Amino acid sequence: MCLLECFLEILSGWKDSFSKQPSYQRAVLLAIASLCVFGRACISRIISFLGLDQRDWSCHYKLFSRSFWREQDLFDPIVKKALPNIEEPFIAVAFDDTKLKKTGKKIKTAFYQRDPLSPPFHVNLFYGLRFLQGSLLLPMYKKNDQPPRGLPISFNLISRKNCS
Repeated sequence: MCLLECFLEILSGWKDSFSKQPSYQRAVLLAIASLCVFGRACISRIISFLGLDQRDWSCHYKLFSRSFWREQDLFDPIVKKALPNIEEPFIAVAFDDTKLKKTGKKIKTAFYQRDPLSPPFHVNLFYGLRFLQGSLLLPMYKKNDQPPRGLPISFNLISRKNCS
C-alpha cells in the first residue's frame, strides 16, 4: 500500500466528523493540498495550489468558519489506528507548545507572550497565538529497531486566560 493510500484511509475516518459529504470532500482535498504546497500552508495558498484561485473561495473559508465539526474528531482515526500497535501497559504521550507571531490586533485569542528566542538576561515579548500539541509515542524500537514515532493526537489553541 502506498503512502497516499494509507493517508486516504486515515482521512476516511473523517466522514463522521462532517455533517455533509461536500464538507468532508473539501476537507480531504485541502488536507492533501496542504502537504504539497510550498511555504506557509495558509488557505489562500492552498486554494491557489489547487488551481481554484480564479473561482469563488467562499466555500473553502466556510469550511473553517461555518461548518460544524470539532478539531479533536479529526485526530480520532489516528488514535484508533495507532493503539493496536502498542503492546505496552502504558501509553506514552508527549506535549509541546507552539507560538505563532501575529500582527492583526483583532484576533481574539492573540496576546503578548515571552519570546522563547530571547536571551535569558533580556526578556522580549511578541504578540501571537499559542497552541498545545499532544503526540502519541509509538515504541517502534520493539519491533523494527527504529526510534519511537510521534503521531499527533491533539492540537489546541491556548487562550490568555488559560496561561499561567
